Amino acid sequence: MWELNGAGDPAAIWVDHRDSGSRRRASHAIDAGFASGTWVVRLTLPEQLGEVTDAMHPAFIAMGLADAKRRVDAKLDEAVALCRERELSWEKIASALGVTRQAAWRKYSTGR
Repeated sequence: MWELNGAGDPAAIWVDHRDSGSRRRASHAIDAGFASGTWVVRLTLPEQLGEVTDAMHPAFIAMGLADAKRRVDAKLDEAVALCRERELSWEKIASALGVTRQAAWRKYSTGR
């Protein structure tokens, strides 16, 4: 399974829309007009993973989800840093994240 193209290297599976030229994929417009491009995460899985057929190995699902989580976590780190740069309080950031102020500070403060 790991010898398949892209397996073991999630970066080989992901499409960087900045390099797509037309900025359209799967009939969904993805260009929001940002100078740097648009960051898109899209996963299509059945609600119940037990519905996945033998055609898709469950390890590929786990690999894709783990890589998506890393990418989303990194983007969330950037978003919280931007909030702090723009002088939002830890209370407001925590509210946006759905956690306590202390939990947000512990996870995202630069002095951690």
